[in-house]
Amino acid sequence: MQVSDKAKVLDLIKNGVFYDENSLEDLSEELRADKEIIMAWVEHMSDEDDFSYRQFEYVASDLAADNEIVLPLVSKHGRALEWASESLKKSKDVAMAAVRNNSDALEDVYWEIRGDREIVLTACRSERGRYSLIFVSDDAELMGDREIVLAAVLKNGTALQYASEDLRGDREIVLTAVESNGHALNSAAENLKSDIEIVMKALNTTKNLGHAPRDILEYVSEEVKADPKIQAFLESLSPEEEGFSSLF
Repeated sequence: MQVSDKAKVLDLIKNGVFYDENSLEDLSEELRADKEIIMAWVEHMSDEDDFSYRQFEYVASDLAADNEIVLPLVSKHGRALEWASESLKKSKDVAMAAVRNNSDALEDVYWEIRGDREIVLTACRSERGRYSLIFVSDDAELMGDREIVLAAVLKNGTALQYASEDLRGDREIVLTAVESNGHALNSAAENLKSDIEIVMKALNTTKNLGHAPRDILEYVSEEVKADPKIQAFLESLSPEEEGFSSLF
């Protein structure tokens, strides 16, 4: 049943009750096109609410094109950009606000500005989201930008796979990547897969994350596996750290 009582809806929104018990989909077409209602909905929504923002797809199209609504919404929940109008997906201010909140919002930035260096760098530095580089991986200039790639692998080591060949051979970048995710070693230049410090870092990262460190050795040569430091590390692993239950 659709809700059409504006005063009641505003009261529910302002008291924070609406988000738990109602959806914009439940509102009448008239209320979904009411700017006061939608602005209140954005204003009172929690920054930590990871569900309600998806209801933005139900608002009237003219409100999805209203900067007074969209800008504060994507500042709280960047992924809400998916339901903004095409014109606002082209706005650099809106794009910056969205990716600053969640790097994965880069997927919904209009393609004409998605490769903007400032937007991409902001996305890579965002605390939320992990996959920013995948959305611009076909841009050779960006994938060869050291500052962008370093920011990306600092948060998600596996982003190394999208970096240029030169940067996959950059020791600092690779060390940063494997410190985030040991499996990033698979994307490193071959000469760095023989760097014992880097391999040990990848092994320790994987161990500390509760995964099986031996899996990392799939990426290195037999010679590296035989290194005394690697062997000592493997011998020190408990059955749980090996990835096996102590019951067997």
